[in-house]
Amino acid sequence: MKIYKFIPNFFIGFEIEEDEFNNTEELVAIEWVKEYTNFDDFYRFSIDRDKHGNPHDFMVEFKNGSEWWAVAKIENGDISGIDDIPDFLGDEESE
Repeated sequence: MKIYKFIPNFFIGFEIEEDEFNNTEELVAIEWVKEYTNFDDFYRFSIDRDKHGNPHDFMVEFKNGSEWWAVAKIENGDISGIDDIPDFLGDEESE
């Protein structure tokens, strides 16, 4: 499976990072993914789904889920090796 790091459009001179992984352990061992766990308010990683229930964004959550960032796109929504990562609930969880 492949994951593509999101780079905001206002940044220039950066190439989109692309990494391969087979399972959750390998995914969270990717250096730029692992760095998020060092943030003081890190809560968890999660998977955001589109309106049809298809997985598409890899999320990092902070402050018990009350703040979050979409940090990557998962190629073809394939989460077969990382189906133990919870679904992103957004505002539903922090209510």
